[in-house]
Amino acid sequence: MQHSPLILASGSAIRASIMKRHGLDFRIIKPGVDESEIKEKAEREGGDLEATAMQLAEAKCLAVAKAHGDFVVGSDQIMEFEGRAFDKPRDMTEAGERLLAMQGKTHSLINATVLARGGEIIWRNLERPRLTVRAMTAGEIDDYLARVGPEVLSSVGAYQVETPEGAALFERISGDWFAVQGLAIYPLLEKLRKEGALGERWVNPAPVQAGVIGMPAAHSLSPFIHNEWASRCHVVGEYRAIEVAPGYDAFAAAMDKLRADGFAGVNVTIPHKENALSYADKLSDAAKEIGAANMLTFSEEGVVADNSDARGFHDGLMQAIDKNSNLDKALVLGAGGAARGVIAGLRLAGCQSILIANRTREKAERLANEFGLNVTDWEERSAALCDCNLLVNTTSLGMSGQAPLDIDLSALPAGAIVYDIVYTPLETPLIKASIARGHRTINGLEMLMHQAAPGFRQWFGKRPFPVFPRVDDDLRDLLISELKKRGTL
Repeated sequence: MQHSPLILASGSAIRASIMKRHGLDFRIIKPGVDESEIKEKAEREGGDLEATAMQLAEAKCLAVAKAHGDFVVGSDQIMEFEGRAFDKPRDMTEAGERLLAMQGKTHSLINATVLARGGEIIWRNLERPRLTVRAMTAGEIDDYLARVGPEVLSSVGAYQVETPEGAALFERISGDWFAVQGLAIYPLLEKLRKEGALGERWVNPAPVQAGVIGMPAAHSLSPFIHNEWASRCHVVGEYRAIEVAPGYDAFAAAMDKLRADGFAGVNVTIPHKENALSYADKLSDAAKEIGAANMLTFSEEGVVADNSDARGFHDGLMQAIDKNSNLDKALVLGAGGAARGVIAGLRLAGCQSILIANRTREKAERLANEFGLNVTDWEERSAALCDCNLLVNTTSLGMSGQAPLDIDLSALPAGAIVYDIVYTPLETPLIKASIARGHRTINGLEMLMHQAAPGFRQWFGKRPFPVFPRVDDDLRDLLISELKKRGTL
């Protein structure tokens, strides 16, 4: 079956960009609809804003679909703030006034998306993400608008959330990330798939299977992360925890069975990370550099071992800090497998000097020699903080059931960042002490969530469209809720 022709009934550059990013082949036909007439009628009749957004999307879609028998996508977005609908700002002055009025408050973006075929609407979707603008001064808002320029006038909120500058305006964004930008792409892709527009073989695809291997594995939060992303991206599949007994033979037998069962891949945790390296046919550059693997991807060409710890640590760090943060020197506590990923992640972040402290100095020296780093005695860990921009704990100290990390933070510079990769509890004694001193802190959930993304893209993506998992407050809330249920916070 040939791919069905697809038309986007919109002149929006961001909607076109979203569709292209997700691999869709389409053409653009601007609908030429007078939106003001529809909005004015809805206002006179006291119409519901969600109904108005849907009417606008349908009008745009049908204006094109009536003349074309192809699949036609129409979409519209209305911003609601304090019970009122807002159009795009007329000028930069109005844009600044709008951002100032919204700072510290929450507004909604009502996104309606419809699909037509043969000149008739066959599908409708409505999303209502909520955004909370962080508290800002008028000067900060003026600086933002000066940096981004008149392009913000194309957005009803006077911001472009898809840019780093725009995303930094928000305290919280909850709901469909792409609907925030103007098009709920994943529900649309699911409908196109079911209608055969993405190819007949994708109408009823085989479910994607993936999981996490370990002993124990039942405690892992990874299934919650991957299955949440699969739900958001409308991917047919499942990710589950699988316990495999220690030892290479048991591991190899389990991997052989998963491959025969059609699994796309697995994450690997204790005690099988070395077994994963031995089992693989090929190692990624990251797995070679770090000397450990936490991912195996299965294909007809063989098994590839990879490591997402470095990228996970790096991405969690970058999302939590601002672009002007100084990361020149870091002290890393611990010299185990987790420290390897952290060191590689610090290098990705451009950290110039990395110092290692471990309870067993010999182990720290082996790791330092391998990576070309320096070592300080464990007893000197507190004094070594005096010129550090970042402190990272990769040990189990502070974890539930373990002794707290004993360290004096008084020498740590005021602007330094403290990153504890432990997430049970979320507020370890180290995090609590750092907060009390006014340091910016990052807990272990950040690395956990971000290191999951490469595996999800690898195993759940490209079936039949690429997927872009997002680490956000909704995902954090899900994991925190589960940790509370377990009593491990």
